[in-house]
Amino acid sequence: MIASAQNYNLAISAVAITIMVAGIAAGLGVAFGNRRLRMFGAEEFLQGVVNAAVLGAIAAIISAINSISGEMVLGGTSVFSGCPEFAAQKTSVAFAACANGMIFDALAQTSAQLQSALFALGYISKIVVSVPGLTVQPFFSLEFATSALSGANAAFYFFSAIAAAHQGFLVYISTATFGMALPAGFLLRAFFFTRKLGGALISIAVAFLLVYPLCFASISQQLEAAYQKIGELGQAASQFSSDFGGLLDIQPTDSGFYASVQKTIADRQIAQMASALLSQSMLLSSQLFICLIAIPAIGLALACVFAGGLYRFLGGEMLGGAYDYI
Repeated sequence: MIASAQNYNLAISAVAITIMVAGIAAGLGVAFGNRRLRMFGAEEFLQGVVNAAVLGAIAAIISAINSISGEMVLGGTSVFSGCPEFAAQKTSVAFAACANGMIFDALAQTSAQLQSALFALGYISKIVVSVPGLTVQPFFSLEFATSALSGANAAFYFFSAIAAAHQGFLVYISTATFGMALPAGFLLRAFFFTRKLGGALISIAVAFLLVYPLCFASISQQLEAAYQKIGELGQAASQFSSDFGGLLDIQPTDSGFYASVQKTIADRQIAQMASALLSQSMLLSSQLFICLIAIPAIGLALACVFAGGLYRFLGGEMLGGAYDYI
């Protein structure tokens, strides 16, 4: 925070210095009758005033949007409001980083629980019973559920990686963009020979500081629902492992092995529990795709479009044109 404040102080100082130097140049141009110096000073003075106005306007807009988005998130969700980073800042960037971090942690835990359930389900589906002249696999129908759940669990690992990538990118945006890119953009835009580069940095910083995180804030309720579904799936997988995991400890050579397996499965309705796990996994996969891939992709596209539009406004000589006379 101290480094960020120093960077903004440097940018503000640069803007103030350019206004003073431009005013002096314009005055000298008038005093010595040098039209080119006068026009150059007038142009730079005007650009300095514009820079100061832009700096203040962007700071006000960022503050207002963060305040509105923070209230919007707090009004729509209660799961993520206890996150330390969001509780401290209450901005859309902090919310998005917290939400993705908590979803990553929940997915990692649930994937481990689901993997334990898969061990039991896969073991049961492979049980072979041999009788004189006949070998049967009585629980073969569970292989489809095992295969489908295995694929869903692999997708959860992928979604957890996506959530971690979002979190890392959002943390980078929160620190590097606000603390470095934005003040550097104002600093560079204060000088005529780096004005376009400064406008580009400001445009990119504002777009990714506001537009991209807002896509997560706008679906805060969907993120909360997905987070709760992750927890419910983890509990169901844990219950499945608790009910059927003990079968892994029974040796197939033990007397009464098949009778014990059959009784356990009949008492606890393994088909219904496996079907419930599968349906929960499929529903959760679709929710995570929307929340972690589809909506963020739209947010990134909108941020790029917004950055391009803002650059066309900030990258040139706004309200100027005096260089045509030099």
